[in-house]
Amino acid sequence: MKKLFAAIIILAATAPLGATAGCSELTGSCVTAIRVTNDSNSNETYDIIIDGVRVGAFTPGGSDTFNTTPGNHIVEVNFAGGGVACTPAFPAVEECTTFGLVCRG
Repeated sequence: MKKLFAAIIILAATAPLGATAGCSELTGSCVTAIRVTNDSNSNETYDIIIDGVRVGAFTPGGSDTFNTTPGNHIVEVNFAGGGVACTPAFPAVEECTTFGLVCRG
């Protein structure tokens, strides 16, 4: 029951990180990404699923950045042993930006 309560609480979106609109004009390329941070005190490993595909896992205090395409995405954060860690997020990621999410489940 405690894990379910945490799942309902938070997968908070932060402002786009390092928004660099127009970077492709300066460098010839840019990175469009989603950054997920595990800000939990649960001491549990999280699996990160973007658009239905498991892209990684990390322990509390960890974070990782996953390159993606511009547009709408579904980000799920689950406990590695099973169960939902945080409410799914639906970020609209703009080209040449990194969209930040924090899970405190």
